[in-house]
Amino acid sequence: MQICQKKIWKRANWGQFDHSMDGKANHPAEKTRVAAVGQRSYIYSPFWCKYEDLNIFGGEDATKERWELWNKDIAEVFLNPQPERLWHYYEFEVAPNNQWIDLEITGKGISDHDAKWNSNFGHAAQVDSKNHVWTAEMRIPLSALNVSTPTGNRMARELLSRDRIGR
Repeated sequence: MQICQKKIWKRANWGQFDHSMDGKANHPAEKTRVAAVGQRSYIYSPFWCKYEDLNIFGGEDATKERWELWNKDIAEVFLNPQPERLWHYYEFEVAPNNQWIDLEITGKGISDHDAKWNSNFGHAAQVDSKNHVWTAEMRIPLSALNVSTPTGNRMARELLSRDRIGR
């Protein structure tokens, strides 16, 4: 089945952005669409990403975590189940070639990025080079975050509402 074509995504609310992280520059040729759905045990998130040129780590084993994946093109989800602990959150990244990393962040420094933490999140990515689009899906287990289902549903809603605000 094609990524981002599952029934669950037809009823999801999608947000989109096409601007730089600081919000000062627009990049419509690199528009990204994202959704989030919280269910009993997981948060699901699909990404639909336009691109001009892909920036990836090529020729590497995509079955192993890739440190510093964030320096290339990625789809990423940040989840903070304890908002009162601002600098404790979880990060999930997937690249167009399905390279991945999941991190537990416990502070502001790079030494506070725990790549040994393992969420066992599911992910898939594919590239449509003809249309200059790559897609990704993530399935993040709430058990890895030590949260209940209502918290997972709240985090999924907040993830999407922040992206819809877009800045």
